[in-house]
Amino acid sequence: MTGTRGSRTQGKLQQDLGTARPTQPFFSPPPSQKPLPPCTRVGNSGSTGEKFHSCAECLGKRPRGETKTTDPAANFGLLVRLSHTDLLLTPALFLYLVLLVLLQWLCDAYLPLFLGVGFTSAACCFVLGRATQRRLLPVAGKAIFITGCDSGFGKETARHLDSMGFKVFASVLDLESSGAKELRQSCSPRLTLLEMDLTKTEDIQRALQLIQTQTKSTGLWGLVNNAGFNDTIADAELSPLCKFRICMEVNFFGSLELTKGLLPLLRSSAGRIVTISSPAGDMPYPCLAAYGASKAALGLLMDTFRSELQPWGIKVSLILPGYFKTGTTCDLQFWHLKKQQLLASLPTELLQAYGEEYIEEINRQFVKFMKVAVEDLSTVVTSITDALISANPATRFLHKPQTAQSTGAKTTEQCQERMTFTHRLGEVV
Repeated sequence: MTGTRGSRTQGKLQQDLGTARPTQPFFSPPPSQKPLPPCTRVGNSGSTGEKFHSCAECLGKRPRGETKTTDPAANFGLLVRLSHTDLLLTPALFLYLVLLVLLQWLCDAYLPLFLGVGFTSAACCFVLGRATQRRLLPVAGKAIFITGCDSGFGKETARHLDSMGFKVFASVLDLESSGAKELRQSCSPRLTLLEMDLTKTEDIQRALQLIQTQTKSTGLWGLVNNAGFNDTIADAELSPLCKFRICMEVNFFGSLELTKGLLPLLRSSAGRIVTISSPAGDMPYPCLAAYGASKAALGLLMDTFRSELQPWGIKVSLILPGYFKTGTTCDLQFWHLKKQQLLASLPTELLQAYGEEYIEEINRQFVKFMKVAVEDLSTVVTSITDALISANPATRFLHKPQTAQSTGAKTTEQCQERMTFTHRLGEVV
């Protein structure tokens, strides 16, 4: 009995499908199109014996110049015919078929357009962005003020910008220092040296008056906040409070006062502010709490300036150097003296809690770590230059740690020590 019922159902289904089958496929072109060429390969429809197209090649043929289209009415007609058959169409299956037909129609109608517009827009943005970023502004007549030019990035940047034709104002702590003498000997008469200590307001005001007098007609094109300070390698609890204050005075408040004083000149020229920060201001580095906190404050300040000064066309960039040999970073006597001063200033209870050997070890690791720092400062100098003269400078220039081959480290093990310094310090205790 079951077999008889199944045979009747199957026969009725075949009859319905046979009578409902059109002489052309469901997804046929609109009547306005030219008819398909006759096909010599035909098949049998089954129960009715009706001949119909059975090859995919024939079905895909279109006259040249005509695009393949899909008639939504034919698709929905398919659903109507299926609903009149004895197929078991559950609501979920019927909804799935409806969504499938809608998706096909949307893809055929809009996907080529969206892909074309999207690809063209992306290509135009890429080309325009690259072209704008690579375009450099003229140097003639532009004045730059750089702080901290006694050594390191400041000295090399002042020398490089002077060779490019900029009028450079370079501040140093001591006009008789070796760095100041080198700049006098190697640079052109366009370079002006001035003595300035960022912790002294009178020095900052004197420098502001000098620059305002000499750039009143042309304005100041760029300010490079390079001067920085750190002389403590210790945990935050071990670092005296005065070390936090001096780091904030030099690295944050001094740069803030100088930048605010020069903003009228920078507005008149729609100039640039370039600030040397540090990766220690972006993430917690062990034993650099005072220095890192001051650099974090400085970085946030510059991000705020970037947003607030945008209406005047002033562009603000941050430079985040990695491990470079600058100033006293590799001076063994300097760090030995600072370590002894730290040990002498610690309370007995705190010294017993951490242990003198811990302070000795972290200083030894730091000195060993900085011995394989990068000596070539040209990459950072190039970033500073790009931030000053690029038509569309980046907001951040991050210099990642280099490999042993590029830094000149003697062995791969030495470079690995430099890269994993933070992890090894955590293992000392």
